[in-house]
Amino acid sequence: NDGGQIYIDPTGGSMDKLREESVYTRVLAADYGEDMYSPSYSYMKSDLTKAYADITVENFTRSFVFFNFFDEKYPGAVIVFDNVTSTNPDFKKTWLLHTEQEPAIDGKRQIADKTEWGDNGRIINDTLLPEIDNASITKVGGKDNEYSVHGVNYKAVTPLIRKDFGEWRIEVSPKTPAKNDHFLNVMHVTDASENIVPLDSEYIDADNFAGAKIKDRV
Repeated sequence: NDGGQIYIDPTGGSMDKLREESVYTRVLAADYGEDMYSPSYSYMKSDLTKAYADITVENFTRSFVFFNFFDEKYPGAVIVFDNVTSTNPDFKKTWLLHTEQEPAIDGKRQIADKTEWGDNGRIINDTLLPEIDNASITKVGGKDNEYSVHGVNYKAVTPLIRKDFGEWRIEVSPKTPAKNDHFLNVMHVTDASENIVPLDSEYIDADNFAGAKIKDRV
């Protein structure tokens, strides 16, 4: 009802039946290089249109690539490109990034640490599309607002040992209504240390391609 993904009821029936009735995605392309067991990149593009109600989404493809930097300080990055066409330009499109701890927003950049339970991680996300002048970037979460959707806070079942579900999320939406929108986000990870300077990422507009540069990769 919130315009999100179609819910799959896993109860009843065999796994084969579940697969047959729940094919909501289609792989369009995949690649890796060069070593199968330690690839420098892993790429996939999928058609996710059927995962959403056909009254709201006309076409939705997601392309993503993971870069292994083979670098202890900067282990890797994920670039995600979403091409979404709605059936109505007034339908608001929102890209989500869930985090366990409260994220910080600084212009196009969002940073979230993971330091509870002895963990020591940080994710840095740069939103390159929509471009900053047309991007609304907000955070949702906090006490009694952890899982709020349209004013209703849907409580999750608390795990007995750890808290591994996200109580916060970043929401990215274009400000100007349009039938087709592009989302390009570049995420990389580091230790949660103030001594580590985050990498810069850069948007590259190459005619028919939306590109991104991070570290020594384009």
